[in-house]
Amino acid sequence: MRLGGVVNELLYPHWNFVEGDLHDIHRRVTEYDAEARLARDSFSGQLGLARRVNNPDPDGEGHCWLVAKRLTNDETGEPMTGEPDARVLEKQREADAWRIGNLDAWRRTSNRMWQMNEQARIERSIENNMEKAEEMVWVARRKDLHHEAPVQITRDIPSDG
Repeated sequence: MRLGGVVNELLYPHWNFVEGDLHDIHRRVTEYDAEARLARDSFSGQLGLARRVNNPDPDGEGHCWLVAKRLTNDETGEPMTGEPDARVLEKQREADAWRIGNLDAWRRTSNRMWQMNEQARIERSIENNMEKAEEMVWVARRKDLHHEAPVQITRDIPSDG
């Protein structure tokens, strides 16, 4: 099995898209639903179906990927691992029938997940910029208190006097 990029680095950093498998299941998943992809958890090896969720704002652009269904074995209830087979397509059809039957619930969930993803992205951006922001506040405060930055001149530089 050949793995590709990360599904969603903020929400699912350990889930990767499947880009190649023995029975070509990843291609058949996409044929059935153009906005679905086969995914795999790199830690547990569990297979899942990822779904593309478009921005719900009418003027908004972009999309995010979500792991819509984590696949499990019917008999044992344990996570489906290993090489993907026809059971993946059966699970996809079952999930699709449920999703279409509850389209309003799916739309509300999609909107909520989109908003959660945007909030997580904003919080990650704030967290990444926090150190720079604290430094900028410290410099601005020093200037407000009229404290000049200390200047050091080494002895190697001759004076003009």
